[in-house]
Amino acid sequence: MAIVTKDIDHVRIRRALISVSDKSNLVKLGKFLISKNVKILSTGGTATTLRKGGVDIEDVSSYTGFPEMMNGRVKTLHPRIHGGLLAVRGNESHEKDMKDNGILEIDLVVVNLYPFEKTVATGADFNTCIENIDIGGPSMLRSAAKNHRSVAVVTSVDQYPQLMEEMKENGCTSLSMRRTLASSAFSLTAQYEVAISDWFKSQ
Repeated sequence: MAIVTKDIDHVRIRRALISVSDKSNLVKLGKFLISKNVKILSTGGTATTLRKGGVDIEDVSSYTGFPEMMNGRVKTLHPRIHGGLLAVRGNESHEKDMKDNGILEIDLVVVNLYPFEKTVATGADFNTCIENIDIGGPSMLRSAAKNHRSVAVVTSVDQYPQLMEEMKENGCTSLSMRRTLASSAFSLTAQYEVAISDWFKSQ
């Protein structure tokens, strides 16, 4: 059954989830978001870097009620994360599910992926390459990009200035920017999967 949706031009960013392998300019972005009254969820090393930089965050594990587990393989694969990304704003059924399950809207995802191709290029052994296959990251990118009507998805440090410029005046993102970012996210995840597939074929 089709879900009726409508395009919303400007969406205020109230809650962001940040989980990155590239920590460049991370604290700068975090401080900017805090200045715009954005609440930040984060994981692992990203959370540590933000806290050390003086950025107030909430651990994803605190929000979900589940610890990071299995040596970091499972961090963000949880209904309270993906429900917050995929819920259609204004859909009564979705909003009821969110209320019943303590799910909060997530308006911005900032994720860059484990450096799989760089790991392979170093000549790393099979098991090391396997551990550098990102699962949670692509899942969040795809969820956010699918729901780009309401969620902005940032995949690269190079996109931080664009995001901050967009949010500078009123803390909002435009539909046109969210669509552009969604396209970039789907391109990235597609390329990532091809790189993994090609590597497996070579083994």
